[in-house]
Amino acid sequence: SKTQKNGHDNHYATAAVKLAHTHFHLGHINKALQLLHKALPHVLSHGSLQLQGETHLTLSKCYLAAASTYMSNKGEVSYYCFENLEVGSRQKRIDKVDWITIAKDSLQKAYTCFQKAEMIKMVEESLYLIARVYNELALNTMKRVRHYRAQRDHRAASEAADTYKEHISYRDSASKRFILSREARVRPIVRSINYLNDPKQLLQRICSF
Repeated sequence: SKTQKNGHDNHYATAAVKLAHTHFHLGHINKALQLLHKALPHVLSHGSLQLQGETHLTLSKCYLAAASTYMSNKGEVSYYCFENLEVGSRQKRIDKVDWITIAKDSLQKAYTCFQKAEMIKMVEESLYLIARVYNELALNTMKRVRHYRAQRDHRAASEAADTYKEHISYRDSASKRFILSREARVRPIVRSINYLNDPKQLLQRICSF
């Protein structure tokens, strides 16, 4: 029956996401992305908020792993990345900023899903990664600012500087939400070990997680 088929699809999608998560931790980025993209349509149509969030979060981690290794258009990872970037030709080289940008988009979706599902720890993980991503984007944008200034292209430098400020604003916003959420959740535990009396120690404790 159709209901039974949907049930099987749900089990497959859940298993695929879990297996993709395992492949990611083993460093098999290609395999992880294959599984995630195959399961994604069903997950978005029928999956729970938790499963959708986990799918987007694992996708973002795969993209960030790709960014750290500067993968080009050789291999399956780039195929899936081009699909997300809606690039018409597979011949365009994907650089670090491209990977980080699509990772950011996946992280925003993961954050929204976890927030709706009230999964506080996963919300915090998403916020932490969002802050890191915007910090990386800001650093790359500042390089562009310096380049344009060296070329005396004042208009391009001004536009890049505005983008830099925007990235910094988003980074600081995500960082603040992360710290406040973690502090509210950790504070009862911290109180029992007397960290609460020293704000500096409390902040160090929170940031050590």
